[in-house]
Amino acid sequence: RSPNLALDYMDSNKDQFSSEDLTNIKQFLANHALEVANNKHVWQTDPSLPEGWKLRILDGKKHFLCPCGAQHLSRRFGYSHMVSTGCSIELKSDMFEKLNYEEWENRDLLPAGWKLKFNSDFTKTIFMNEKGRVLDQNN
Repeated sequence: RSPNLALDYMDSNKDQFSSEDLTNIKQFLANHALEVANNKHVWQTDPSLPEGWKLRILDGKKHFLCPCGAQHLSRRFGYSHMVSTGCSIELKSDMFEKLNYEEWENRDLLPAGWKLKFNSDFTKTIFMNEKGRVLDQNN
């Protein structure tokens, strides 16, 4: 609201400002709004992601952007998306390996393409299948 205060003031005191002044402040406010919006949603490359993927942190939460424009709340959701959309084997493999940033682990005795992780107090083991789907008692 505060940026509009300047425009409101200028509108209510038109005798003090030219039409060019009003046009300029409106343009400034439009540009400023775009700049603020872009800064809120700055995506950056990150070595913990495959090529073409980007990351942003908004309100303390990580968001992941895949090259097709879909956004995901975790690498696992991104991996699952890659599997379902038929991404290249190389990109899927790269993301699969980068799931370790979310504490997903490979174990020799698991089926091929599966990973596991433990909850915070190590009382529950969570399994993920080769398609990125989490397997638990609710599935």
